[in-house]
Amino acid sequence: MLFGFTLTVVSSVIGVAAGAGQGFYGGLTDRVVQRFIEIWTSIPSLYLLLIISSVLVPGFFVLLGILLLFSWVSLVGLVRAEFLRGRNFEYIQAARALGVSNPVIIFRHLLPNAMVATMTFLPFILSSSVMTLTALDFLGFGLPPGSPSLGEMLQQGKANVQAPWLGLTGFFSIAIMLSLLIFIGEAVRDAFIANFTERGEPGGAVCIALDGEPVVDLWGGYANIAGTKPWARNTLVNVFSVGKALCTLAAARIVEQGLIDLDAPVARVWPEFAQAEKAWITFRQLLCHQAGLPAIAEPLPDGAALEWAVMIHALERQKPWWAPGTAFGYHVNTYGFLVGEVVRRVAGKTLGRLIREEVAVPLGADIHIGLALEDHGRVAQYRWPETSTMQPPPEGAQAARADLEPEPALAKVENCWVTFLAPQCGHWGGVRLLPSTNFSKVFPHFEQVYSKIGIRVAGHSSSQGSQR
Repeated sequence: MLFGFTLTVVSSVIGVAAGAGQGFYGGLTDRVVQRFIEIWTSIPSLYLLLIISSVLVPGFFVLLGILLLFSWVSLVGLVRAEFLRGRNFEYIQAARALGVSNPVIIFRHLLPNAMVATMTFLPFILSSSVMTLTALDFLGFGLPPGSPSLGEMLQQGKANVQAPWLGLTGFFSIAIMLSLLIFIGEAVRDAFIANFTERGEPGGAVCIALDGEPVVDLWGGYANIAGTKPWARNTLVNVFSVGKALCTLAAARIVEQGLIDLDAPVARVWPEFAQAEKAWITFRQLLCHQAGLPAIAEPLPDGAALEWAVMIHALERQKPWWAPGTAFGYHVNTYGFLVGEVVRRVAGKTLGRLIREEVAVPLGADIHIGLALEDHGRVAQYRWPETSTMQPPPEGAQAARADLEPEPALAKVENCWVTFLAPQCGHWGGVRLLPSTNFSKVFPHFEQVYSKIGIRVAGHSSSQGSQR
């Protein structure tokens, strides 16, 4: 246990530091470290560990150093993703504008948020550390013979089969200890149950994946407001702006296929988009929320967000709210329409069809942008807040960004208030649906997508673009 705790703590510190540096500084730092990790993790670690263990004199610190060679990478990707996401938050930008130093931003603002997800994986990393040393001890490449360890207990049980209690003692010691370590993660289950018993949630699901494999998979409650339909493992939910990530994945596919260049003007494939001072907006700026089109100024009829052509023509007529490429503004309700129309024009298929044919089906993922009639019965009802938290704008009020609220949602940009209806990703019928377990099938692939804009696709690289 002491060895496992030591290895877990040291490897976690190194992994968190590496991931934080990658995510915070991005650019060349991120690319160099990421390429190194990709090469390093491709080495057959077990064989290398056995070779090193057979050459060096085994001991506590020698083994600790050997296992640290590979164990530190386990948290890098998670922390990197949290920092990439967090560094573009408004309060981080405000801290930078106020002259707050990078170390203070990292340790005071970003790291605490990143540690929430990191702590979830520590029990599993600790269990893995204990089992790695146990395996090396059992094979004779671990601590010196006679050292007190779980592997030595199993080795003695193997050597003394006439005394079965020795082997059984080792087996039950390992089983009970690892079970207790994993039960630390039961806090996740308890917190999940509290949503229904204490917080009034009707139903829900949560899935946590480690290295692409689900380690937490929970669902409970009811899938309808009336409380008559139990939540099932394959219940579909509207994932709201996670749909933007799927849009970006579709965009990465058409870039990879050479159908459009990231820095090409959108008007090259969508001529009508050139209206109203938008002729030079690039596809990269659309993907980065830098196009200046987070909302539509003209009044729209009720249900307009459910009519693709109505929204596309309105966006064609819309003048950017700021000079494209000079600022960032979250395109909450327009992102799916903008990216989806580019996909439709260059790929000849809707965003939903492309995701289904080139992502969902190949990966066996139950994800949908637009849902077949036979699957409607799997969709969970969403209970909207009973009261609105948005107040009418004061006379002459000016807003610096878009503030949006669900059904109906008011998009507030400058002095313009426009009524929108869900969806926020833009598709007929309006939903981006998937059960919680399918995130682990789709989202590991964003490691390749989100290294710039975020987009990096095989065979493409660029020094431009902000990480997101």
